Amino acid sequence: MSDEPTEDELNRLLRAVAPSRELSAHESRQLREVLTKVVPAVRAVMRKQAAAIEEAARDGKLWEFLEQLRGKCAKCDQPPVLHITEVNSGTGEATNIHLCEEHAREYRDDRPSGTSRP
Repeated sequence: MSDEPTEDELNRLLRAVAPSRELSAHESRQLREVLTKVVPAVRAVMRKQAAAIEEAARDGKLWEFLEQLRGKCAKCDQPPVLHITEVNSGTGEATNIHLCEEHAREYRDDRPSGTSRP
């Protein structure tokens, strides 16, 4: 099976991007170019992950593999329960933070007033 998205897949993705309005021809063309490059890369990553999961299951190490995927708190070795994406409003740069329950409470309590809370 080819990794290239079919015309039907591209049309569904384009509708998902802008469900409430019609895209201009220029917007549609640009998004098609991006999706044509991104979809094969995503499919390759998914195949790689699926192969790793199958291998872990064959070796009887599926639980350990899933725990490894889950990761750890950014401040300690506990499993994360809160996954935050902070976006710098000036640069648009996104930072992902994963926190355990205790550090999630500290994060919430330390937020300056006037900022959104997770």
